[in-house]
Amino acid sequence: MTEFRGWRASFAHLDGLAFCAPNRPSTAPCLGDPAARAALVQEFRQFDARRLYAQASNYDFWKLKFADGDDYWTTFRTRAGVEGNVRGSYAHVDAPLGHVQSGPPAPLADYSRAIAGVPVPVIGHEIGQYQVYPNFAEIRKYTGVLRAWNFEVFRDRLRARGMLDQAGDFFRASGALAVLNYREEIEAALRTRGFGGFQLLDLQDFPGQGTALVGILDAFMDSKGLIEPAAWREFCSATVPLVVMPKYVWTADETLGAEVKVAHYGPAALPGAVLVWALTEDNGHAVASGQFAPQDIPTGDLTNLGRLTASLAGLSATPRVLSLTVELRGTKFRNHYRLWVYPAKMELPAAQGQFSLRQGPLNDATLQLLARGGRVLLFPEAGAHSVPGFFASDFWCYPMFRRGKPPGTLGLLCDPRHPALAQFPTAAHSDYQWWTILTNSAAVILDDAPTGLRPIVQVIDNFDTDRNHKLGLVFEARVGQGSLLVCGSDLPTLTGHPEARQLLASLLAYANSDRFKPTTEVSAAWLQQILEKTPPRNAPPL
Repeated sequence: MTEFRGWRASFAHLDGLAFCAPNRPSTAPCLGDPAARAALVQEFRQFDARRLYAQASNYDFWKLKFADGDDYWTTFRTRAGVEGNVRGSYAHVDAPLGHVQSGPPAPLADYSRAIAGVPVPVIGHEIGQYQVYPNFAEIRKYTGVLRAWNFEVFRDRLRARGMLDQAGDFFRASGALAVLNYREEIEAALRTRGFGGFQLLDLQDFPGQGTALVGILDAFMDSKGLIEPAAWREFCSATVPLVVMPKYVWTADETLGAEVKVAHYGPAALPGAVLVWALTEDNGHAVASGQFAPQDIPTGDLTNLGRLTASLAGLSATPRVLSLTVELRGTKFRNHYRLWVYPAKMELPAAQGQFSLRQGPLNDATLQLLARGGRVLLFPEAGAHSVPGFFASDFWCYPMFRRGKPPGTLGLLCDPRHPALAQFPTAAHSDYQWWTILTNSAAVILDDAPTGLRPIVQVIDNFDTDRNHKLGLVFEARVGQGSLLVCGSDLPTLTGHPEARQLLASLLAYANSDRFKPTTEVSAAWLQQILEKTPPRNAPPL
């Protein structure tokens, strides 16, 4: 134990803590022997039995075995398969992926099956790891011998692609998605009764391993401005009200039903707590509200407060975005959830004049219609010049884990004011109503498109050397005398999903209107090249 001389003096002043060896200790020469690690834990325990001890974080993770004698287990998975997952995201090389990545999205998942039968508390190891696009305004913060060479390289790559003016938008939109991903990741841990906790990787950016910009804070521990501290504490605090429900997307013939729970680990119980809730539109109009009877909420547990219901029948006319807020009255503990309500049934707009909806390859008949001045809404097949759709932000750092062939993307940037989206309520970034649409899509690579061609809905690519693509999920162009609107998601086959049906209706209404007059011209030959049908790039393993 010569490597640990002085540890007694170092730890003697600490109280109420847990100790373990570093992450994946089998890679450290002095900690590779399990017997030596176990002996070290025993020596610690004999010296000070007040602490909790374990041999390591992520102890020999490829074995997925709890180390006998440890007081707790910090791991990324308790056993092989998705039922062993104790976090929401993984690198593609460490599949199966987590529920945040694989969906469908709902504030529902927990890790109860993963921790069942484990004799000690389980702590989720290195959770999160959702990338955010670089914020080039940070470059000026590096002074002296420190210089942000990496950020400068990323900036130059974006400039070479002709998209440097979008850098701030990429940063904010990808950051909004990362916050959404982190919220679900943390709430899943809090929804798990008996879970030991989680270790976030990381709260701040990590400039190594190819640059992992996974932080809500930057490398200087400053806020990136992606979320306010009070909003972060809604879902990451000692006391968090939680809504548990099967989905975020509803139809107007349904009744919203949800369980309300409180994860409370504060210093004392909360006697006679009253939970109030409200379902409101963005304009503040209350759709429904209510409160639960007073209840005592013990500390150190997950408490089920009851069930709320709200009829959505009065919202049938147009799609709506609602906010469901839950709050413990008289306290600072509150949380909220965005929901989407779409018409249960709708008639898709009928074609007018020289208009055609086409699925499949860009064939001669489509090109002839465009040549005659027609209007076309095209849903092409995934081709060689495309990247498969994926909802969650890329894991940790694309160059670090690219061998697993992840999609590598960082969510959406879209223009909510564009008339093509007039009937599809959306923010400028990804949110849960996009999940089905995105996961059944392939974004077209538009790197050599004319400078003026900016997608209406753009997928944000990662900033790796051979990527940084301009990716179009929905884009428009003038082809000769004709007008072409392209959507990389196969919406006509997804009409059983209300959000896909609504986006299709919005695109059809736009393409059938006089507003559909693209100004950027492309050639038929160029279109045929980028829509060529061969397997998409970087397709994830089946």
